[in-house]
Amino acid sequence: MAKMYPLCLVGKVQHGEKLVYQALARMPEDWIIFHNCWEHYKKDGYYTNYEADFIVLIPGLGYAVLEVKDWPHTRIVEGVWQSRGNAPNSPWVSMGVRATPLHQAEIACRKLTRGLVERCVIHSHPSRQPEHRCMAILTNSVPPDWDDAGESGDYGNLPLQDLYLCGREALETQLQQRIENLFVRKNKLGPNMSPQVVADMVAYLAPTVIFRMDVSAYLEAMEHVGASLLSVLPMLEASTGGIRVEGSAGAGKTVMACYEAVRQAETGRTRILLLCFNRNLACALRQLPMLVAQQERIIVSNFHEFCIRYILQPAGLEHLVNYHGRGDRLPQAAVDAMLELLPELPKFESIFVDEAQDFRASWWELIYGLLAPAGKFYIFSDSNQDLYTRSPHIPKLPTHISLVKNLRNAFEIAQYSAGMLPVDKRLIPLGLHGAQVCILPGNDDARERALSVSRIIEKLRGNPELCLPNEQIAVLSPWSTRHHRCSIPFIPEVEAAPPDETESASLERFLRCRKIGCDKILASTIKGFKGLEASYIILTDIIGLDESRGFDMDEFYVACTRARYGLYIVPSVNGEALARRILEDSSLLS
Repeated sequence: MAKMYPLCLVGKVQHGEKLVYQALARMPEDWIIFHNCWEHYKKDGYYTNYEADFIVLIPGLGYAVLEVKDWPHTRIVEGVWQSRGNAPNSPWVSMGVRATPLHQAEIACRKLTRGLVERCVIHSHPSRQPEHRCMAILTNSVPPDWDDAGESGDYGNLPLQDLYLCGREALETQLQQRIENLFVRKNKLGPNMSPQVVADMVAYLAPTVIFRMDVSAYLEAMEHVGASLLSVLPMLEASTGGIRVEGSAGAGKTVMACYEAVRQAETGRTRILLLCFNRNLACALRQLPMLVAQQERIIVSNFHEFCIRYILQPAGLEHLVNYHGRGDRLPQAAVDAMLELLPELPKFESIFVDEAQDFRASWWELIYGLLAPAGKFYIFSDSNQDLYTRSPHIPKLPTHISLVKNLRNAFEIAQYSAGMLPVDKRLIPLGLHGAQVCILPGNDDARERALSVSRIIEKLRGNPELCLPNEQIAVLSPWSTRHHRCSIPFIPEVEAAPPDETESASLERFLRCRKIGCDKILASTIKGFKGLEASYIILTDIIGLDESRGFDMDEFYVACTRARYGLYIVPSVNGEALARRILEDSSLLS
């Protein structure tokens, strides 16, 4: 079977596209097919976009853009193409002389190729580009006046040799040959699709469909994007003294760390440590198939769990852990004891530290001490997500890399979040459109905000085009459930944390809510969800910045950037003023 993006059809899809999708899925296993790709981005002050029903990558041959039409809903009248909707008695609408199915495919192919050139995926000179072709497919039947057009003539400005008229049987038996013939008969030989070109194109195209994928398909797509990120890190293996990778939310730091750790494990390193700060993020990373496959060589953990499980407990020093009191679970006495144990502790060939901006100054000496003499050290950080004001304590490393693209958020969310950042910290968005950022009227009553959140959840669940499982929605609040501002305890659709929830119970609740098939939606504090993401984020209980020291712009930024596709903000009255001011500021970025 071919590699399909997405892994299954999502939303409302024409019957003809379903037939073609099913037929393409049976193509050779090295073919890579993208369904319903579209991109919208700004170029030279103007917006440009393309939409392609299918993009087919054929290693060693080239790539093709396919436009699919259902013949019962498409026709030719006096040489003019017309189309109509699926509803009964829908009116016929002319496509125009220059809007034939093949012309639509040609436009998409031309804009796709231009985008590949602009992003340096393929060469700018046409003679050095892979072969790229277009094809129009009309499914379900053959027009009754097909023979009248003549085998070599044009019909509505569409050369008949590029018009593939077919039903289900023809799609199943002839589609592969028909696509391959696009390249064979053109007799214009260009460079083949090398494995590197194919990988780069997958990395470029995968994000154009990920906002409509389910979670597992999204993560798989992001792994391919991570492969392209690694192309900017050839110095990793040759580096000495360590590398620091900086990038705002959604830049791909965690993906890069995971991918490089796996790559090193596959090339022979047997002791690799991947640390982060958030325990829920560590738990989510341990579920990734790419890390599960290397669990014998890679330890994935948040810092506290690692210290307790691998250092303090084996040494009989678990009593130094602060399990119940206020403050850090690892008081200075525990850190000092671990520093004394350093000479006898096993060392790691590579250490990756994600969310480095959250690490205390006293932890870095211990982490350095765990690194083997010739070991590799990598730090991934974002000063914009510094919720504990610890960024100044990050060690200075000789090599510094800045990531500049937003690989997570749909255009509207990326644009809105960028309005909270200084100009030099804003990422380049992919330009992929999702749902609009929705700011509800402010309300200072927590129960009323809870009612608004319930209505949003009902709306998302009831949308047949989304078909959202619960793990694609998360409800976030700045406050824990014991806080008087928190509306989460009044939302019946969510599984909220009880005021006395232990860490183990919190982790169990996180895993339960993120499991496919769970009937409850995860509710979390913003800090507890940092490093994670969901297709839709409902952000409630937002207040003004001057109301409490428990909420600031950094936390608001972290919360908004968790959303891949849709963001709903349910604020207080002052919180609405803050959210709308940012919306106005972000609109100026366009």
